[in-house]
Amino acid sequence: MQINEEYVNQIDTSLNPQLGMSNPIPILASDNRNYFLKREYVVDQNGISHNENAVFMQELFVSQIANSL
Repeated sequence: MQINEEYVNQIDTSLNPQLGMSNPIPILASDNRNYFLKREYVVDQNGISHNENAVFMQELFVSQIANSL
């Protein structure tokens, strides 16, 4: 699977996702597609910040498996 590098052209404030601990940011990328950009640091129910950078690698692997199927 080829991974393309894209850039954020615009943050879409009309969308406000409430699901997920990373509180993703809706964006319009340089390929003119909409994405949800996840944050590296998430805050749990107790207000404690955690570095969740392994989540990005896990999601890459899952998307590659899904594309293969």
